[in-house]
Amino acid sequence: MNPIQNPLFKEPIGMTFKAKREHMGLSIEEVAKNLKFGTHLVQAIESEQWDKLGPAIYANSYVNSYIKFLGLNEEIRNEIPSLKVTPALKTISTERIAPIGSMPKKILALLTLSGLIALLAFLYSRYQPVEVVSVPNTISLSASMPHEKLQSKNPITQTSLPESTLTTSTELATPIESELASSALASSEMKVNTLNEVWMEIRNPQNTVVYEELIPANQERNQSIKNVGKITIGNASNVKISINGIDLTLSPFIINDVARFTVDQNGKAVALTQ
Repeated sequence: MNPIQNPLFKEPIGMTFKAKREHMGLSIEEVAKNLKFGTHLVQAIESEQWDKLGPAIYANSYVNSYIKFLGLNEEIRNEIPSLKVTPALKTISTERIAPIGSMPKKILALLTLSGLIALLAFLYSRYQPVEVVSVPNTISLSASMPHEKLQSKNPITQTSLPESTLTTSTELATPIESELASSALASSEMKVNTLNEVWMEIRNPQNTVVYEELIPANQERNQSIKNVGKITIGNASNVKISINGIDLTLSPFIINDVARFTVDQNGKAVALTQ
């Protein structure tokens, strides 16, 4: 049957493709090679196995290519029901979306409150108060004092002390022999104020160490001087000393920032003789 002529009865669509191909003297392999797709697709079209062409969008592409290659009427594809692709229409909502400004005031207030709570929780987690730990104000002489100072035969102890001692705001010092005190200096007092850390040693007239301490900055010590003999102060430029309210001038006694002096019976500083 000549596919170009209008037959009395319509032959199957697949047969139209096959008859035209054979009329052109082409094999299935030659058609597939020219169309650049597999022979199984050519066979599926000619045998009307449309489901083997895949989704409709791909099936249309294969059939259109074969129609153009054979020169058939393009309306033939309209006779293939499975190739008709009906695009899905999107449902358009007729509901009007209210702008933010027209939202109920209660909802806006709730959203605002929720935002504030979240912000406060975030800030609280970021800025927790720092725990302050109290550290006892203890000083170790072994870490800062000269080695020879630590070998004193009379180290300072913190046991019960007589009234005649070197003190902080409360009495903290070592005993001083009272039997040799001068009556003229019985009520005299030496006050020590530190600007920075200062090391201090006090010996009695018998050259026995009665007090030694690494005194922290901004501290005050008070000492009865009736039995004070030699006094040695390290970092002496950072200390102020007064006796009965009268400031002592230490500069004449300072060498390499170490002051060495004693106090006479009149309460005056006197340089030590080497």
